[in-house]
Amino acid sequence: MMCAILALASVQGPTVAISGTGESLAVSLRYDGTTEVVRFLPARPATAKAFRFEDRWAVWDRRGLSVRVGERVRTFALTDYALHPKLWSRNEIAKTKLLIDKGERKREPSACAGAVQIGAQTYWLFQWSDKAGSVWMEVPLRIDLSEDDPRPKLHGEEPWRLDLRTSRTAGPFVGSSLDAIGPTLVAPGSFSDGTWGFAVITEGSVEYKRVETEGVRSSLLHGGRVYYVTSGTPTRIRLVDVITGERLDVAEAPTHMVQLLSAGGNAWASWVTEGGGITTLSVVHLANRSQKDIPARARGP
Repeated sequence: MMCAILALASVQGPTVAISGTGESLAVSLRYDGTTEVVRFLPARPATAKAFRFEDRWAVWDRRGLSVRVGERVRTFALTDYALHPKLWSRNEIAKTKLLIDKGERKREPSACAGAVQIGAQTYWLFQWSDKAGSVWMEVPLRIDLSEDDPRPKLHGEEPWRLDLRTSRTAGPFVGSSLDAIGPTLVAPGSFSDGTWGFAVITEGSVEYKRVETEGVRSSLLHGGRVYYVTSGTPTRIRLVDVITGERLDVAEAPTHMVQLLSAGGNAWASWVTEGGGITTLSVVHLANRSQKDIPARARGP
């Protein structure tokens, strides 16, 4: 376990402080006068997502996707899309219905891969997974909370379901695989041919961008860029600009266990290495690519 230490950054780099041990381990990141405290260990998974516009709410939780207008609440189970004729052909619907009857698939989504709000518009990306946990459908939906009768509507273009998977297996109940750049939605993921990239979703269109010929280990949407960790050797942290398509190498890590996270207005990558009785936490500020390596002598045998 790490003991509490402090490492001061160089003039151009961030200041990083570590406190606590074990499950209480926290990292304080300071950059451009802003201090952000994040937990090195992943946060407890969220069990709900809610957006508000004036006196109206859109909420995703275990009951389904609910819309509240004043005192009136309507909950949508989202069970129609698995067999919806706008998404599937007649033969595909028959096949899916048979799998549902066998208990191999369910009509309701298993998770929300991501959700964002732009003014009165709320956008949701839902995943449907099978009995084994493999995702077989992802569908973007929109709820306009300014309407008299707000309800989920398909968003994008026919056939409405995405041609990529933000995760191959069911992700967390509330994920972060959807972001907005102005009115445009972005969702990174893998294609059926094994390549990796992202979908650019607007009202009436979906455009796919292939970035890597192989899958990636993890990705992070932040500030109009997609940061990602390659699956090859050596492990590289790269970025792709959603608008320009420019790709850059940000850093190289000695381990594939790289954590990407955003805190406040900054994005970071971190990993841990051990050797000679010393545990080292490396933290990279992804925007300016400055890296700090913070050694801490390990406790215990």
